[in-house]
Amino acid sequence: MTFGLDTDCVLRILLGTPEIQAEKILEFIRKTREDSDKIVISDLVVAETYFALRHHYKISQKEAILRIRQMLDSGLISCVGVAHEILAQAKLDSAGPGLIDRLIHLDYLRRDADHWVTSGKAGKRLPHARVL
Repeated sequence: MTFGLDTDCVLRILLGTPEIQAEKILEFIRKTREDSDKIVISDLVVAETYFALRHHYKISQKEAILRIRQMLDSGLISCVGVAHEILAQAKLDSAGPGLIDRLIHLDYLRRDADHWVTSGKAGKRLPHARVL
């Protein structure tokens, strides 16, 4: 069986608060893994988690990326989209375009789009990007 986590669960895991809910979610993950089931998150959950960490919890870009990357690298949770591949890129926290634009860009290319169209100047750093 495969279970997809919502953003609120991921935030509880990453922040450890509220403590009772965080422990409940971690226990669910442990039990699920013991039963040989899978826990996954989507690219939308990664993007929403990143946004929440940055804007609601005031965590730096570098730290937000690091926390999400470490969670996915742990092997307890897998990503069903392209986020794990994007998060593996070096200097993602300082190179534009940012995490969410890179998720959108690679998702389009993987879904057979020929180009990603953007008005953001940093988009020219990505292959198959057309900057208007």
